[in-house]
Amino acid sequence: MIETMTAFLILIPVGLAAFNLFVLVSTTQINEQLAETASRAAATKGDQQGALNAAQDAVDHVATSNVIQSAALEQVNFDPVAGFVNVTTTMVVKLPVPLPYFSEANCRANSIQPIVSTPAPR
Repeated sequence: MIETMTAFLILIPVGLAAFNLFVLVSTTQINEQLAETASRAAATKGDQQGALNAAQDAVDHVATSNVIQSAALEQVNFDPVAGFVNVTTTMVVKLPVPLPYFSEANCRANSIQPIVSTPAPR
């Protein structure tokens, strides 16, 4: 009886923490895919404002849920001289099993893509 209670007191918190870790890793991967999608969309535009609008449109299509509270576009750096676009996104994740002092996480992802809308030099 004592062994069973001890096992439950140890296994249940470890299992719940493992579930939180699984959710956190999964949502971090979703945020990285979002940043890459937004930077690919921004790379097809010809200027900073077009890149910003394309990246924002990609971020706006993220479906929020009980776990993914929000997704936002933090930064778009369209650099035609260097030939790349850099996009940073953030995602607020509410953990399904709140732990003391750790019930919500902010995930940040960054993606750099080459600009594909630049005309070839003559």
